Amino acid sequence: MFRCFLLFLAKRFHKKWYYQNIMPKAVILEDARGKQRIDIRNFFVNPCTFELQQVVESFKHLREDIRVNLIKAWILANIKAKPEKGEFWKFPFETLRDKEGDCEDLAILLANLLVASGIPSWRVRLCAGLTDAGPHVWVTWFNGCEWVSLDFFGFRIREVWYCWDSEYAYTRKEKIEKWRRK
Repeated sequence: MFRCFLLFLAKRFHKKWYYQNIMPKAVILEDARGKQRIDIRNFFVNPCTFELQQVVESFKHLREDIRVNLIKAWILANIKAKPEKGEFWKFPFETLRDKEGDCEDLAILLANLLVASGIPSWRVRLCAGLTDAGPHVWVTWFNGCEWVSLDFFGFRIREVWYCWDSEYAYTRKEKIEKWRRK
């Protein structure tokens, strides 16, 4: 009951405490498609896309935390984590087609599948930063109480450069203590 109340408060007042570091006009450009610079918010696609809906159809009726874990497990079972030569960020349907991808490909796919499964997009963020293994991209999800890292590789996060969802880019000034692994 208390958890539901917290979730209600989060939905009702999230703009006051959650969106404090929004930069809605900020465009984050990355050399994400080879030498082509692209606004990274474009990697969130229409959640009604057939390929995404096909994957999440059997998970939609489940409780949200179970759904998140099962979608992540589905990716681990069906998509091979493979480092790429160079930087070429794939759209979710490309990762599904190729059945392989590196950290940002898996993270982009996971974020899009979570939104396609019915989780509000403001509660799913992609983050880019530095880990002990080097530059990295991962997903964070707001479970109603705190932000949870859904990193596939378990790297210790040293620095967050920026986060984004389908609409906004966020500064790195946000608190990240919950994401850090000690």
